[in-house]
Amino acid sequence: METVAINLITDKHNLRIISAYEYNPPNKRIQNSDLPMLFCNTPTILLGDLNSKNIIWGCKKTNPNGLKLYEYTPCTPKEIQIIINKLANKKSPGHDIIKNKILKNLTSKSLSYIASLMNSSMRLGYFPDTWKIAIIIPIYKPEKQNSSPKSHRPISLLPTFSKLLERILLHRIKPFLKIIPLHQFGFKPFHSTTHQLQWIFEIIVNGYKNKKFTTTAFLDISQAFDKVWHHGLILKIKSLNRPLYLNNTLLSFIANRKFHVRIGADISQIHNVKAGVPGDFNSHSLEWGYDENDANGNKLQEWMALRNMKLIYNAKDSKSKESSQRVLSGQQGG
Repeated sequence: METVAINLITDKHNLRIISAYEYNPPNKRIQNSDLPMLFCNTPTILLGDLNSKNIIWGCKKTNPNGLKLYEYTPCTPKEIQIIINKLANKKSPGHDIIKNKILKNLTSKSLSYIASLMNSSMRLGYFPDTWKIAIIIPIYKPEKQNSSPKSHRPISLLPTFSKLLERILLHRIKPFLKIIPLHQFGFKPFHSTTHQLQWIFEIIVNGYKNKKFTTTAFLDISQAFDKVWHHGLILKIKSLNRPLYLNNTLLSFIANRKFHVRIGADISQIHNVKAGVPGDFNSHSLEWGYDENDANGNKLQEWMALRNMKLIYNAKDSKSKESSQRVLSGQQGG
């Protein structure tokens, strides 16, 4: 990589403006070793020529590399119709006040407009900000102290079109779910808790036949999805070699989320969501960010294999797999 940098130094701030030329093939990533040299822990504006041209950016022509950046799998009105038909009629709408039942009565022309809107979102890698504003309704848990916030379960109501785009993206992410390890049972086609119980049963029976004890530890990680670290998930997504449009749209989905809290007729001011992953997308977005070849994951699996141990989890709360790994890794260190 060739670079030319300008350092701007003021009394309060330093800024680096870098013009970079990437001479690697377009499908090859910038090397991690180049990044410390470029940024040096200083606010940086990086401009570059990656040998890509597209008229969308104002270029006179579009070349194959520029075209590749906008490749995506478009959705069709038929796909939109199938998704809408699966939406529950009684689900409460978000701030858009559009109920699922309304979508089920749309004409074919309206579905074409919606498909065009969703395709534009994926092509640009942009999840509209207004679709990322949730209304939180606290639901009281029976037999709990009513005055405590922990005695209420927060229910997040999102705009209907947000749910549509979530499901469209999920359909395109599923082909890449082979990265999920074998010991994951939830959110995988043809897998369920029944298969998980069968596997545990076989382990116990084999241990009994070999006159060995089988010990199990069941972990329930509370508020796992509510505490997902956004920056960590974003870094993980960026490190995976997946279609650019999916990565960009998912990153946009995570960023700049906001919420109101509504109690009765009263509604709070808008607040930023600093952690957590919402809606039906939570489990799959975490799986999207999970890398089976992660070094720490491999070390843990090797350590458990030497001790004839197995890690099994069901993804009602798939974040529990990461938390379980951290707990077991702590045992390894002790």
